[in-house]
Amino acid sequence: MTTPSPPDPTDIVSAHRHRRLSVDEIVPERVAEMLRAAQRIERAATGPSVRVAFRNTRILIGAVHANGYSLQRIAAVLGTDTQATRARIEPGGLLVAGDLATLLCITQAELDECFGRWHLAPVVTEQGYAFYGAEELVKAILGEEPGQAMPA
Repeated sequence: MTTPSPPDPTDIVSAHRHRRLSVDEIVPERVAEMLRAAQRIERAATGPSVRVAFRNTRILIGAVHANGYSLQRIAAVLGTDTQATRARIEPGGLLVAGDLATLLCITQAELDECFGRWHLAPVVTEQGYAFYGAEELVKAILGEEPGQAMPA
């Protein structure tokens, strides 16, 4: 009689059922979409925008992790391993409003409406640039009620 092998610890599985979790069970879909959008933008970037895209992905990974999602879950959404994800974390980062609109796949006007609903205030620099705390942004997205879904 053979004994079943234990589940692979790098695979995101339900401990009581040993089944693969869906993306919605790993990370809420809206947050997963943001992570994937950041990854797509980073891969498509050229020239000076590569650095900005790389930084935005790092900040977003750090924000999702700071909101209680494990590195394994984030890595599963991004299709990478846990070590690569751990190396990319940048906690406490700020994102520019224009970059947020791109990551959320919405217009600037829709983003402004969301900021009003979430009561998120920007950090404005002396040069007039508005930045938003990524951790607070992810927390606001996670707190969205189904009836108040973000614009698609």
